Amino acid sequence: MTFKFLLSNVTLLLLVPLGFFLLVAIVRAVTGKDLPMSRVWWTIKAALFGIFLAFVIGPFKVPVEYTPYILEIHGLIMLLCWANLVAYLLVDLYLHHRMKGKVPSFLRDLLLLGVYLFFGATALRVIFDINMASILTTTTVLTAALAFAMQTSLANIISGFQIQADEAFRRGTWVWIKEKDITGEIVNVGFRYSTVRTLEDHLVHVPNHYMTQNVVHSIGTHPGAPQPVNLKVLLDYAFSPERAKAILLDALRDEPGILREPAPWVKVDGFMDSGIHYNLRFYLEEYATLLEARDRILRRVWYAVTREGQTFPYPHREIVRKEPAPTFQMDSAAIRANLRRIEILSPLGEEDLDSLVPHVRLCVYGRGETVVRQGEEGDSLFIVLRGGLEVRFDGKKVGKLSEGEFFGEMSLLTGEKRHATVVAAEEVRLIEVSKEALSPVISSHPSILTGLSDRLERRLEQIAAARRASAEEAEHPPPQDAILQKLRRFFGIS
Repeated sequence: MTFKFLLSNVTLLLLVPLGFFLLVAIVRAVTGKDLPMSRVWWTIKAALFGIFLAFVIGPFKVPVEYTPYILEIHGLIMLLCWANLVAYLLVDLYLHHRMKGKVPSFLRDLLLLGVYLFFGATALRVIFDINMASILTTTTVLTAALAFAMQTSLANIISGFQIQADEAFRRGTWVWIKEKDITGEIVNVGFRYSTVRTLEDHLVHVPNHYMTQNVVHSIGTHPGAPQPVNLKVLLDYAFSPERAKAILLDALRDEPGILREPAPWVKVDGFMDSGIHYNLRFYLEEYATLLEARDRILRRVWYAVTREGQTFPYPHREIVRKEPAPTFQMDSAAIRANLRRIEILSPLGEEDLDSLVPHVRLCVYGRGETVVRQGEEGDSLFIVLRGGLEVRFDGKKVGKLSEGEFFGEMSLLTGEKRHATVVAAEEVRLIEVSKEALSPVISSHPSILTGLSDRLERRLEQIAAARRASAEEAEHPPPQDAILQKLRRFFGIS
């Protein structure tokens, strides 16, 4: 008896949403009004199924053990139909009428979530007799884990609340996101992202947390207010700024697509590399018409400027051609003067020095660099122009070289291995005279070898005397004939 009584009451409760949604379907079919029908048809089907279930099962004797399950199914159907009825009245009718059909998805989804959570909690408490407090207690750890895993989603949801509460982000507001170069109208704010319609009629979905954590420029004060636009034009320096501003302002005044109040204006914005930058400021009633308005204004500007006999400047670049040159170079006269200071080269005549100068090389060494190394092959002489060097023998410092001194003469004239290591103590500049540079001079004048051997013999005697004065052992210099033979063999002269 109790079972039939409950079934009959649930049936009566199902008739209310069924009748309401049938009335909505009839009104839409008769009047042709664009009523929201998202929940209408499947609510009607669910209510009819519930009524059918009551009438079919009622006359039959249902086993006692199945009775609770049938009551639960019937109760769930009833609550679902009522949840759809409340959601339809609140969202699809009330909000749809109040906001003139432009209900933000964020607000719609939030209200629907609240309605269905309320009826779901009611079902758990009334139908299944489950205490919600126990469910909340047992799911605390799970909730914390889900919150940690969904940090970004939660950030978007919280940011969505902030955007909904901020008048600067109302639907219809035009914004410019500089970092992403996105300019568009806010058409929707959802739980995860806000949708922006660009001037090209593209829909761009911007995560809500990006809107609240980055710089977003709001274009205009609010929807419906005049929308300011700044248009930049570059004109030639030969065009008088006063005349240019008058021409550009006339182009704005002739454009029917822009507002007369606030009045448009033109100002000099800056002096650029190729011309003068002008800023054209005007207002549009609808920012969505910017592309068309900009097209018409720029066309007017081109014709107006061209009629004045002026042109729009092109980028100018000056190309300078530079021939590569040696990093280190020295005047020929200075090289010749330094060569003349070397005693062992004194047998060379003026013409010989002139022919030798183009073939010598200026060398620069930094602090700590090795110029010549003891025991290595060598065939060049170095003259110190600037800086100081250290002379090392078997790793020990045995002397110094400074400006005006030279070293490596034995290697130049006889090809012997280097007697010592020479290291730059600071940045030094040296003139290098190699065998290749000296050979043409000696080949042309073989008699020079005798004079060179005399000078080299005296040089060796000076070195030996200096060593004896320092109490160092020194070999006696080889006889002059031996030196001359070495010179002849080294330069290939018989």
